[in-house]
Amino acid sequence: MQKNNITRKLFESTHLMVLLSYTLFSVILIGETIIMKWELWAIPLILASNALSWIMHIGGSFPTRIRIWIYAILMMGTFFFYGIHETSAYDIAPVMCAVIILFTRIDDERLLSMCLCTYYITFGYDLIVMVNEGTVWTSLLVTRTLLHIFLVGVVWWVAKTLVKKWYSTLHQTDKEISELREATKRMDDFMVNISHEIRTPMNAVVGLSSVMVKEVKNKRQRDNLEKILDAGHRVSTQISDILDHTELDMGRLAVTDEVYMMSSVINDIITKVAPINNDRLELMFYVCPSVPASMYGDVDKIKKIIWHLVSNALKFTADGGVYVNIHAPRREYGVNLQIEVTDTGVGMDADEIEKVFDRFYQSDSGRTRAAGGLGLGLSIVQGFVRAMGGFLTIESELSVGTRVFVSIPQQVEDSTPSVVISNPDKVCVAGFIRFVTIPHPVVREYYNAMVTNLSEELKAPFRWVDSLEELKKLRTVYRLTHLIVGESEYVEYREYLDSIKDEVEILVFAKSTFELDADCGFKLLKKPLSTFSILNFGEGRELNKDENHIMCNGVRALVVDDEPMNIFVAKDILEEYGMIVASAESGMEAITMYEKEDYDIIFMDHMMPKMDGIEAMKRIKVIKKELNRETVIVALTANAVSAAKDMFITEGFDGFIPKPIEIPDFERVIKHVLPASLVQKNVNGERRPVREEDIIIEEKGRYEDLISIGVDTAVGLKYCRNDEQFYESLLSEYAKSHDTKKSAMEDAYKEEKWEEYAIHAHAIKSTSKMIGAAALSELARTLEEAGKAGRGQVIVDSHERFMADYDELTDVIKAITGMNEEEEADVIEFAPESDEVMEFAPTNDDVLEFAPEGNDDV
Repeated sequence: MQKNNITRKLFESTHLMVLLSYTLFSVILIGETIIMKWELWAIPLILASNALSWIMHIGGSFPTRIRIWIYAILMMGTFFFYGIHETSAYDIAPVMCAVIILFTRIDDERLLSMCLCTYYITFGYDLIVMVNEGTVWTSLLVTRTLLHIFLVGVVWWVAKTLVKKWYSTLHQTDKEISELREATKRMDDFMVNISHEIRTPMNAVVGLSSVMVKEVKNKRQRDNLEKILDAGHRVSTQISDILDHTELDMGRLAVTDEVYMMSSVINDIITKVAPINNDRLELMFYVCPSVPASMYGDVDKIKKIIWHLVSNALKFTADGGVYVNIHAPRREYGVNLQIEVTDTGVGMDADEIEKVFDRFYQSDSGRTRAAGGLGLGLSIVQGFVRAMGGFLTIESELSVGTRVFVSIPQQVEDSTPSVVISNPDKVCVAGFIRFVTIPHPVVREYYNAMVTNLSEELKAPFRWVDSLEELKKLRTVYRLTHLIVGESEYVEYREYLDSIKDEVEILVFAKSTFELDADCGFKLLKKPLSTFSILNFGEGRELNKDENHIMCNGVRALVVDDEPMNIFVAKDILEEYGMIVASAESGMEAITMYEKEDYDIIFMDHMMPKMDGIEAMKRIKVIKKELNRETVIVALTANAVSAAKDMFITEGFDGFIPKPIEIPDFERVIKHVLPASLVQKNVNGERRPVREEDIIIEEKGRYEDLISIGVDTAVGLKYCRNDEQFYESLLSEYAKSHDTKKSAMEDAYKEEKWEEYAIHAHAIKSTSKMIGAAALSELARTLEEAGKAGRGQVIVDSHERFMADYDELTDVIKAITGMNEEEEADVIEFAPESDEVMEFAPTNDDVLEFAPEGNDDV
């Protein structure tokens, strides 16, 4: 029987133990030979056999198993020399028992049998000699002889049984490990698929909602869109959490380092956290000005760490606020990025702190009903921190609050401080915010600590006042350059503030919903507060509101995706940035288009039939080099496992954007990959105007035919933000792609190319689900899984029914969207009257009939 790998590895070290035992036995035997004056010529042979054994061991001359056999044969020869002497006859039994036990660690029953045979041959020789010498066989000697023979036989039988049992157990273990590895591989594939499948429709929800929010002028519609967008973000975040947890649990988390700026990280977090806080709590982000301008690390994981800590703190804080404190002490290797998040929440006791890193754990101390989420946040944070070589600590007290401290080593890309004031000696700042408007004492300490730290780090004086009289008195002593006032102070003392606005730059710190009067001439700083927002207020623009938006006017973009709906979504978003967008539905089509026309940027999907995105990218890069072009290629895919980004960059992509498209991530990648000359700041924050075709319409009863065949149009409309125009566009795209997809599936079916069949079923599955055809989508999923597993009979049994349902759905869609009328306009009717030669006789602009030659009636 061929031994498995796990068994071979387990017994690899046994040969050293055998060799050491053989050497010890040889030393004792040499000593006894000299003392008993046995055959001295055997001593050189014993020494030579030991030397040979050690030379083979050190040099590794033979495979381990062959060396063990050589050691065993030499040991048996030495044992025979020892056993043939009369004085050793009854000593060899315990010696051989020890040798058999030693060889039990080797999964080879033949070695045990060789030991048994060697003992019986040696002892038999001794008995023959004893008989020839006339030994008197007393009853004691006979029983002693039989006992030795029986003892060695029993030890051999027990050892053999153990070896069989061990081998059987190890064989079963190896089989289970193989099954686990196969399950792990399937889980990896499942992770990629679930990421792709769920993120594909979420791409439409999040991407287009984010665009529509900026376009829609009607407040009610905009509020509804913002709710849809918020829900989409939550689902996307939970999907990401599940994938992160799964990767951590399987030990497959990948750390991908890149250059990043802490200012961008904090701005993205503020944008993301604003909807869940909604001015309910005070939230502050203090970033020490000495933090390097840019560092080198896994920015996505750092962003998720801060997000989880902040959202967790907000979730379990009913009153007060959350204070985020970020420092970066210098070290030889760069810096220790220190993130400290403190809240005034419900706190935890010692038992809860021990359990808080357990997956899916949520405290029962008044939290479970009040807090949502999956209970994965802190376990993900701990996994990320460990993966990046850092550590995490938690301090908490019930009814007081919690402090979480994270430290992560980071390399420094640009050691310049992230915040600098050019002439601090010419700056004098005052704050006019009455503490009575901030009732929580700990929150007041947060604000005081933030302002004091900024003042000390930047060496710029800052003074608090909490009454108008104190402010007036302060102005008589100091020449103020900047004044920060609270929301209530702005309303109550507007007249006085207007009188000094020509001398002092005034910044109003207020809730996110607060709006300044159009003609006041003040700057507005909306909550939450951060180091960067405070120090940017002199730039003459409203802070914390889309200040990093960009435009890419005239940039030529090519979107490559085998799914028309994904192209539809991507084009809509890209056109918002002023790009001129073309599209291709396959890798080969993209290559052909690129050969004919140059593009500034190509967005490439990964999973496409016949030629995937990686192969298409590599071929396009060859053409790019030949034609001396400057095109950049960005992976735009729903494959969002942590290793995906690193894999795509390693393969040669210039950037990576996961689906659904998040605007901050999208803009950061665009600014990174495109030349500066192609990216412009969007100064007024406006996108394209609302188009007439974007207006939401209502037509009751229009979709009755779809509903009658099982399509849940409510689900489809929900995917389209209840925009019927958009829904009909998706239906039209669905119907237009029918013939191509059906033909491709039929070809794959006839040729029994099940993997290719699965790819086409996958495309129909996703699009059917998006329009609300759940039953067809589920059947397509079954066929896709069968194709991937090579279960052809399942496909054979269901293919015709699937095609019939697909045809029926498409026909209904064509009738609803008017595509049938368009097709009828191009129909050519055949009306042959005889076998004579036919000629075209047009009867109107659209319909042509064939008529026989000479027919004057036509």
